[in-house]
Amino acid sequence: MSGGFYRALTTAHEYPLDEVASALQKAVRRSQVDEALFWAAELNVSGYGAYCWRRLMVIANEDIGLADSQAPILVWSLYSMSVEIRKAQPGPAAEKAAREWEPEALLHATWYLARAPKNRELPDAYSTITLRMGGGERIQVPDGALDGHTARGRAMGRSEGFFQREGRKVEPEAVIRDNRWGAAWQAERPAAKDERP
Repeated sequence: MSGGFYRALTTAHEYPLDEVASALQKAVRRSQVDEALFWAAELNVSGYGAYCWRRLMVIANEDIGLADSQAPILVWSLYSMSVEIRKAQPGPAAEKAAREWEPEALLHATWYLARAPKNRELPDAYSTITLRMGGGERIQVPDGALDGHTARGRAMGRSEGFFQREGRKVEPEAVIRDNRWGAAWQAERPAAKDERP
């Protein structure tokens, strides 16, 4: 839906919907917990609980981002629980559930995001990268990516041996105690044609 559509709507207490959504996000960004809870509740009692959940999902990635990688997981889990709770509502409770989402999960997610550390590095990175792309910036595909999984790598004769030497490298590699599978694979796998002396 376009922004113009939301500007035409109001909430239960006569706030413009677009302003409530903006106030929710700004309160979360500034760690104003009580205000964030108020705006989330206002959206929910107004029948915009689903919209509030979508905003919280955006906030978890846009404003919390790398500072707390658990935030999107928590928001999605609470949202999923809310979906299941709504499905299970009988009789009159189902009618209320059609208007309002289960409030505790919605407020739990809002509270968590408002109290979480914040980081906008990823949206800033995307904006900067796409701006540079628009200005003509390009980077080269690295040589190590041209293995047997690509047409250019196959044309260069790069097969399994090149992949084992270059393509499967991870940096930094975490050494997991008692992990025997990586060494076993390297010891037991058939040698590729381009690895034989």
